[in-house]
Amino acid sequence: MKRLFITGVVSFLIVLILSISADAFDGKRKGFVAGLGGGWAPVIHWSGNYLSSDVDRTGWGINYLMGYAWNDWNIIAYEGIGWIYELPQSSNDFSIYALDGIRWYHYFGKRYRLFSSLGVGLFLGSAGRSELDVSGFGATVGIGYEFLKQLQIGVYYVAAHSTGHSEYQNDIRVTTNHSIVGVLLTLVAY
Repeated sequence: MKRLFITGVVSFLIVLILSISADAFDGKRKGFVAGLGGGWAPVIHWSGNYLSSDVDRTGWGINYLMGYAWNDWNIIAYEGIGWIYELPQSSNDFSIYALDGIRWYHYFGKRYRLFSSLGVGLFLGSAGRSELDVSGFGATVGIGYEFLKQLQIGVYYVAAHSTGHSEYQNDIRVTTNHSIVGVLLTLVAY
């Protein structure tokens, strides 16, 4: 998980440096774009063979994106979305989930407008002290509104299926399904 985060940060910085040198970020959406944001997830749900019941929590999220807009209405980006929440059995144990992959944004209208997004990617999770690590594939869909130039808010749904193992409980094999609904406020530089 740590290596994936470091890779994402390094990739983001490389794109940012190349974009600055290529006359990007001129206020026109066409060209290189980069973004960073955060938000809240009112619904984080997962179920599987690891616990006897489903887990429903709320949590906090962060996202970053880097990509290219081929016109004023379409962006293709590499995006990472991460969520953190407190585990139900402990007051100081947290779980982290992340979806890293390709996402397409489509904007409607001329300025300050609605957008939609679709994406797929690698889903990774880690559940604190229980030493539960899972990985799999996920998909996301979102809608939102760009209410200021380069500032947008969106509601996103993430669905994923993952497998892994728990070293804490005799290396048992774990299969889980995840559903996350989150609201993210993102600054997108272009």
